[in-house]
Amino acid sequence: MNKDAAARREARLLVLTRVAGDASANSPTSFLGAAGCASTPPALAWRASSRYATHAAAVDPILENPMTRASMFPLLALAIALAAGAAPALADDAAQVQITLKDHKFEPAESTVPAGKPIVIQLANQDPTPAELESKELRIEKVVAGGGAITVKVRALKPGRYRFFDDYHEATTQGFLVAQ
Repeated sequence: MNKDAAARREARLLVLTRVAGDASANSPTSFLGAAGCASTPPALAWRASSRYATHAAAVDPILENPMTRASMFPLLALAIALAAGAAPALADDAAQVQITLKDHKFEPAESTVPAGKPIVIQLANQDPTPAELESKELRIEKVVAGGGAITVKVRALKPGRYRFFDDYHEATTQGFLVAQ
């Protein structure tokens, strides 16, 4: 056994001795058996592990780190700003797109939106059956009931043409968002 492994084993045994509260055992070798290997009694191991678990729950290393506490202040300020009304300002900047689903077809089949701005899609399903608005490129998937309506928020897009479809009728029901 090398020196590092022996030092680690002695440190672990010392911790077990201190956690278990055995004041008579001042040496980490008090747990060594006749063969020179550690043999911790099961009751002692249980007490040590349960006390360690209690101690570990009481001390949170993330909150004890001063750098972590300092980095929490900007997050708290952002949360307060959003709660105070910064979120509606972002929603007002979003481009609105209104699409109707009728006879398993999107109207309009192609909509133009500004690139670099968030988008809010409002879909009204005039069919009696449900539909699922889906797009892998736009990262959306939402079901709309027959005769119902949904609103879907989409992140700002780079210029391009993005396909969306009704997952229940993909062959006939598809449309495109063109970001310019």
